[in-house]
Amino acid sequence: MRHIINFIGISLYKETVLLALTQLLPNFVVFRLENLAPEQEANEWRKVWLESLQEDACILYSDGNSEHLSLLLDRLWRAPGTNIFTLDMAELEEDDLTSLASINQVLKELLPADF
Repeated sequence: MRHIINFIGISLYKETVLLALTQLLPNFVVFRLENLAPEQEANEWRKVWLESLQEDACILYSDGNSEHLSLLLDRLWRAPGTNIFTLDMAELEEDDLTSLASINQVLKELLPADF
């Protein structure tokens, strides 16, 4: 089973949540797709698609606004045994993001049990 966390959104706390995710799930590989120039974007998303197919567990880190994201997720979803979970920073309460301990608690409650 391949596990993918689609980590999207924009927040001052996003890096702290990513740190907590990588500590909670150390076997997950992080692919960052941010601040790309338009001429780079398609190639970078394609590269991440190919690289993520090689991993059993990964985090796709982006702002979630690229049209390439939905294409990437659709392609990954077609691969047999792929489980995709979207973690959107907009759905997290700022009060829960004040410390790594509180972030860890929120993540343990949100993430599927098999992750």
